[in-house]
Amino acid sequence: QAVLGHACGAFRFAPPLHSRRQAAMPLVELYARERDMPSFSAQELCTFMEGLFKAQPGIVQVMMIPVRDLAPEPVFLSLRAKGTADRKERVNELLSSIGSWLSEHGVKGGRVRIELFEPSQQGAHKWGPPPEVAADTRDVGDEKVVKAASEEGSAAPEQSIGA
Repeated sequence: QAVLGHACGAFRFAPPLHSRRQAAMPLVELYARERDMPSFSAQELCTFMEGLFKAQPGIVQVMMIPVRDLAPEPVFLSLRAKGTADRKERVNELLSSIGSWLSEHGVKGGRVRIELFEPSQQGAHKWGPPPEVAADTRDVGDEKVVKAASEEGSAAPEQSIGA
């Protein structure tokens, strides 16, 4: 494995060439203080981004990251995606659409940043079951609700489990 340096001094390992995929994923990172964190879920934002970027389900990755402090904007969304010709031509439209969606979903103000990259400079590797098979767990009051999918891929009913 090759070691890649980073400007901040952190290092990460590049995956072996045989595990790199050609399909580069749009990566969405939303940063906000806990009190400013939007009420929509990462999945809701992911579904919107899949439509906007014309990406198949499972390709877009969304992370909603609470931070201790943030300035000057209360919410910052950083997006990294493959620089296709269509996306390069539509950068301002993409940014505007994201800002409008965030506003419609309760984000009063913030900043959106997009970075379009050359696909040959990126790789990704996935492991484990597909997202629709993995259990979806969320806290609801004093209980955890688990929604599990069967091995055939159809969703099973939600089950409450003690916290």
